[in-house]
Amino acid sequence: MNALTAADAPTASDAPKPAETPTADEALAAAALAAAADDERVAEEFAPLFLFDAAEPFFPRYVGYSVLHADGPSPSFRRDLRVPPRGFVVEYAVYWDWDIGHLYDLEHVWIYVGQDLSVADCEGSFHGRWLKGLLPDRGNLDGRQATLYSQPGKHAFSPSPLVFRLLPDAETAVREDAGSDGALIGRPLEGRVVREDWWDEAARRRLRSFAFTPAWRFEPFAIPKSALIPWEKLNAILPDLFAGTLDGIHVTD
Repeated sequence: MNALTAADAPTASDAPKPAETPTADEALAAAALAAAADDERVAEEFAPLFLFDAAEPFFPRYVGYSVLHADGPSPSFRRDLRVPPRGFVVEYAVYWDWDIGHLYDLEHVWIYVGQDLSVADCEGSFHGRWLKGLLPDRGNLDGRQATLYSQPGKHAFSPSPLVFRLLPDAETAVREDAGSDGALIGRPLEGRVVREDWWDEAARRRLRSFAFTPAWRFEPFAIPKSALIPWEKLNAILPDLFAGTLDGIHVTD
């Protein structure tokens, strides 16, 4: 893929010019297609690199992206986002089938891009909140790619692994307490699935089999292009992904 230049900065008016005057519906469709193509290119260009513990049992299945050109609520996280002047924000919603504590996990990374298409800032989700994603010297930023560590088993993001070592349950959460939350239904699934009695114990039993001790040695993980999809698409299939994981443990356990 050719690198983006400042002239390529995506805007809402980047639709191709038709040879003939289109109808209103055709113009809207063309604009939507152009915007979707631009968003995919942007998401690939600014995708972060993750570092996972060498003993990590779970890796992302999908990453849903959104590109925001104006201040407003996050499409997939309970927070508001402020866009850099004449820039945009790329939001990555990172989906796992499992967190070591519960079935299903959704973490986030936000990349703030300036008018010149340089990375102005980065943030990563951290247990319902978020942390700055760039070190003070920006040493974990290579061009347009931020590198973030993922908490072993729990998947919160930080620019430094030392943050995780300061958590009192950094090791007990992935060992003695594996599976403690069962089949957790987070906000994106509220009202979209109907809980059944067997879910929690089945999830706990499965997760206890994955209990581990972190190696505290980290290895790179690049987001596969096939896993990078629009957030709207990921959001639409979340109930099916959740159900599929449950079906898998129901059959095998």
